[in-house]
Amino acid sequence: MALERENLRKSLRQLPTSITFKTTTAGIVAALFSCTGPPLIIMNSAAAGNLSTKELTSWIFAVYFFGGVLSLILSLAYRQPLVGAFSIPGTVFVGISLTQITFSQALGAYIVSGLILLALGFSGVMEKTMRFLPQPIVMGTIAGTLIHFGTGVITSAYSAPVLGIGTLLSYFFTQRFLKRVPPILGALVGGLAVILLKGNYNFEIDLRIMGPSIFYPEFVPKTVLSVSLPLVVLVLGSENAQAIGVSKAQGYNPPVNMITVLSGLASTIGAFFGAHSVNMAGVSTAICAAPENGDRERRYTGSIIAGLFFILFGVFNSIAVSFIKVLPAEFINIIAGLSMIGVLIGAFELSFSSKRFRTGAIFSLLIAMSGINIFYVSAPFWSLVGGVLVSYITDL
Repeated sequence: MALERENLRKSLRQLPTSITFKTTTAGIVAALFSCTGPPLIIMNSAAAGNLSTKELTSWIFAVYFFGGVLSLILSLAYRQPLVGAFSIPGTVFVGISLTQITFSQALGAYIVSGLILLALGFSGVMEKTMRFLPQPIVMGTIAGTLIHFGTGVITSAYSAPVLGIGTLLSYFFTQRFLKRVPPILGALVGGLAVILLKGNYNFEIDLRIMGPSIFYPEFVPKTVLSVSLPLVVLVLGSENAQAIGVSKAQGYNPPVNMITVLSGLASTIGAFFGAHSVNMAGVSTAICAAPENGDRERRYTGSIIAGLFFILFGVFNSIAVSFIKVLPAEFINIIAGLSMIGVLIGAFELSFSSKRFRTGAIFSLLIAMSGINIFYVSAPFWSLVGGVLVSYITDL
């Protein structure tokens, strides 16, 4: 802890001279990526659970505000580009769960998952736990859970062809010619331009700021089994594992146990405001840690910039939600699906890149896609169980 305090003091002293144009750009790009498509995933999940505007607004506030705080703490204390946010696969998973449980029961499960993360971090067994759950199995579950977002791009573009073609062309153009701009941002701008040109857009947007709310959880044993445990696995096996792997690949030594502890603490606190998880952001961390951002010792300032943007977005998210709500449903589905493309590609690559665990990975994918529900426990949990069982049978 003494080293962290010394790093914190050193980081604060050197922060003005450590911030560069490159790290600032990286932080802004990471923030734009995380604040465009992912909120739509939350809105889709909230709609599936019939959540109120108050519950939705507080949920978005909690994941972005506490994710931003997590970014600031880790980046300053360890002088590494570590970006906090929330689990996107976890968002989809809880959206499925909210069709079967109440919001208060979900909050109880979120708190339990946060406490599990805390325990894993303090015990130091995080790495052993991840070895017990092979990464291909976890990635197969993620791919199967998210695949309907990909198909949603096609079906929505089919039902609204002009809007769909305009949004997709903007996405591909940005990806091909504007390398420093997130493709999802290009799709967002292009799609909005099509909506405005068609002239069927309602500009009645509520500019009032709606603050966060505190909710009371309900703890139900079967919900803990069906929601808390899979959520922990998705947090550790997707976002945190990806962020840690990216950091190590760039020569950093990320504090794995402390990341798990702080993720658990932030998740537990955030759950009272509606957050399903607060953890590392794999893609945003990769953006800030990239070599093109200059000196490795200064790249941590990019994650600080991103964290500050997250906090601001969380506070003012009610305006953004009001804006998004008046957009055509097809547009929201296309943007949400496009924001999942990178995650889906990574999940499929990691699921089947190794000869080992391939059979288990394909079964985890198929079970997650099936949408089965056994004993009130949803498909993602059985996907993990089935994938692990098949792998240990076929790979022993």
